Amino acid sequence: MLALFRGGDLDLFHHFAHGVRTVLLEPLFPERRDGADPDRFLTAMREVGLVAEPDGVRRRSPGEIGLEGLLDLATAATGFRIDPEVFRGPLPTGELGPIDMPWLDSR
Repeated sequence: MLALFRGGDLDLFHHFAHGVRTVLLEPLFPERRDGADPDRFLTAMREVGLVAEPDGVRRRSPGEIGLEGLLDLATAATGFRIDPEVFRGPLPTGELGPIDMPWLDSR
């Protein structure tokens, strides 16, 4: 599962596999990534300029990454592209009706 978080000035990239967070990344500090496999997307991170190339050249400064950079990373990591316009303005939401969850009633 991939989760992108945007709140104020904070953007986060989370990746989970088999219930374990494999990667947690804040684009302003990509070298401080965390998780069970923090280098899982290192090649993709280089492709989108989040981390420096092996020769030390960085294609983007950390301040330039933002949401588009995280979406670029998600695309490079998964092959699936989310249009950045989806995140501009209100997100579509809906209300779910009552859900039958009998396991909650067994307390």
